[in-house]
Amino acid sequence: MATSLSPCPYCHSQQLHFVHHLLTHAVCCEHCGACGPSQREIDEAVHLWNLVAQLQQSQNPALERAG
Repeated sequence: MATSLSPCPYCHSQQLHFVHHLLTHAVCCEHCGACGPSQREIDEAVHLWNLVAQLQQSQNPALERAG
């Protein structure tokens, strides 16, 4: 399993939690309500959350400096 979660790619909050629905898991931000893709494996949900955060940062590098 991934050892850490990247901050929210939208609001940069570190207040994150997991949402479990039936057989799926997702990472969600408690501050803005953004959720990553639901996945059957929690490791994959974490991986995709971190990937979205990485892609968002690479598209908007000024956001990191401002946050």
